[in-house]
Amino acid sequence: MKDYDRKITLALGGGGARGLSHLGILKVIEEHNIPINSIFGTSIGALVGAAYACNPDIKSIIKKVDDLFSDHSNLTPGLKRLLKIHVPNVPDLDLIHRISRIAAKHFFLAMALLKKSLISQEEMHEILEIFLPDCDISDTVIPFSAVSVDLITGKEVVLSNGPIIKAVMASCAVPGFLPPVEWDNMYLVDGGLIESIPTGAAKSHNNSPVIGVDVSRLLNNTPQLCDGIDIMNRAMEVMSYSLSIYSKKRADLIIDPSVHQVEWTDFLKYKELIQEGERAAKEKMPALLELINKKDKKKTSILVFLRSLLPHSSITPNT
Repeated sequence: MKDYDRKITLALGGGGARGLSHLGILKVIEEHNIPINSIFGTSIGALVGAAYACNPDIKSIIKKVDDLFSDHSNLTPGLKRLLKIHVPNVPDLDLIHRISRIAAKHFFLAMALLKKSLISQEEMHEILEIFLPDCDISDTVIPFSAVSVDLITGKEVVLSNGPIIKAVMASCAVPGFLPPVEWDNMYLVDGGLIESIPTGAAKSHNNSPVIGVDVSRLLNNTPQLCDGIDIMNRAMEVMSYSLSIYSKKRADLIIDPSVHQVEWTDFLKYKELIQEGERAAKEKMPALLELINKKDKKKTSILVFLRSLLPHSSITPNT
């Protein structure tokens, strides 16, 4: 196994189904034996990051994803409802598909008004149990933190201790789709409301290079704004896009798989999403290897200076 000069910290962003491309990225990182100092995850990034932090064996995690989505009988009722919401938003839909899209939107609106969420905490807990053990975050093999937002204070909350399933549930709690999670007098929801890629949290909690993964939507498509629901959805996309730009500036390196046009509910594209994650990681691997093999120039200069003062000393730069 090659020894690298530095470990990396991963900041895995949110984006629903698009976040399954994180698995492909982790696969390539694992193949190159790149050491991971810690993982920070938001939303789907928290789920994938937590699963890998608990068991750094990407093949076993991908198999669980395949087992879940290859057979629809394995899906919970809530997850089936979520998949049904996905209807392509393109101008050339035929009449039947346009009617289906309108019905799906209004079904969700009715559910959101009558209930706290489309998927219950019990259903979400059942899904998370497939990927996560019943343990504390502090027990993970790789240090892990789930990033969430408190609805009461509006502040970002970084969860590095406590039940891992509950923490991931809080980070994944997309308003309207999953209910807020009560935690120490806080009501926690999806961390993507503040930071779509948790680069800020990663930077403030460690000193290793931060590798951010962006799976947010792009705004290069022309949306259909047929009704108020379309307008609200587009407003959320604009907010998420703006936050991703801000988040990316704080990373040392960004991996951005080309999944930005995939709907966040389209989990059935998991194979293509994982493959695209692999492709994107391989493309950025030269830059990543250069980053973690970069010498600590400041430290080296100081030690070289000391050695020049003590020419017979055995002091050498520890790089």
